[in-house]
Amino acid sequence: MMELTKRGSPQEEVVGWFSTRPNVPETSFYIHDFYVRFSNPNIIHLTVDCTAEVDRMPIKAYVCSPLGVPPAPRDPKDPSPPRFDQASLFAQVPVEIFCWDAERVGLDLITAGRLAPDRVVNIPTDADQVLQTAKLIDDMLESVLSYVDKVLKDQIPADPEVGRALMDVMGSIPKIDEEAFEKLANSSRKDVLMVMYLSELAKAQLALQEKVNILPN
Repeated sequence: MMELTKRGSPQEEVVGWFSTRPNVPETSFYIHDFYVRFSNPNIIHLTVDCTAEVDRMPIKAYVCSPLGVPPAPRDPKDPSPPRFDQASLFAQVPVEIFCWDAERVGLDLITAGRLAPDRVVNIPTDADQVLQTAKLIDDMLESVLSYVDKVLKDQIPADPEVGRALMDVMGSIPKIDEEAFEKLANSSRKDVLMVMYLSELAKAQLALQEKVNILPN
């Protein structure tokens, strides 16, 4: 399987392997040793706890470090140097979970399905996605304005890290006047509506063609 992966995606490298267990059993050493010998020595072992005992799914990462064990008693007359048997220790390392923007869409749908009673989620249209994004931005702006007002009124202490983050956000916003921004938004909205219209027209044409094909000659 590893050879087939190399042929299809030669730029990708095996960085680790995972198991759906909350801990690291003794048998994990043999699997980890296989990946170390056939891929790279800095392989990572990832454990995903699927027992669902808590609200979140704990994910932990480990690296295997060799350890020297004191040797067994040997013959004092043996001229060979002492030999240490090797052992291994799985040391836990920090884990940071992030995703690309394209993957965020699928993760949001999965999260919405978790809260749905029938576990069914409909894929939103382009207009619905624009509406959801606008609502999310509006909620974020309300949260930021509430925080700034509380800091100005000395209700909560100011956080320098939050202030620097807000400065970075404000500095990244392009300077554009209101008329140009409204024109750009209307143009983008027209493009979205045109795409929706063409997609619905194509669906109707395909459905009509399918009905025509099943008619008797």
